[in-house]
Amino acid sequence: MNGDEASFCELYALYKNRLIYFCMRFLKSPEFAEDIFQDAFASVWENHRFINPNQPFAPYIYTIIKNRVLNVLAGIDKESELKQKLLANAVDNANDTADRLLDSDYTLLYNNALNSLTEQQRRVFELSRTQYKSHKEIAEELNISIYTVQQHISTSLKLIREYFRKHVGSLGPVGSPVMF
Repeated sequence: MNGDEASFCELYALYKNRLIYFCMRFLKSPEFAEDIFQDAFASVWENHRFINPNQPFAPYIYTIIKNRVLNVLAGIDKESELKQKLLANAVDNANDTADRLLDSDYTLLYNNALNSLTEQQRRVFELSRTQYKSHKEIAEELNISIYTVQQHISTSLKLIREYFRKHVGSLGPVGSPVMF
């Protein structure tokens, strides 16, 4: 690619539908598939100077996508395990007060994760995830490129996931620490 944005956009357009379909076969989620695709191409752009132009691109990008799909699937298993442990540690699963407190703890954690983003990242992320705007709509509204929108969403997802990994252990039923 030699840093050529036009070449990158051409690869992006050429592989988008194929790779999202590939992800969908395993994840059954358009949102996860789109996120993985966006994240993979953001990684390609960030590391384009290390890509050997004499090697075929398809095996390279499919390997990235496959590894990210596997990571998501492993994360889903861990999330399920986390939910089971949270339920097992709950004093009374039917206790609405405890549930509301836990929900408010996680809402606070999510809001804190959002607040850890830059203003532009947060704005793009919220337009995408709470107002369900397309990348094109966001780019037009904020007068930025679609690629910049993709970068902000990919970076935001990484930062939010990392924030949760660092802080989720501090929450548990009724705010008590969870022991894993």
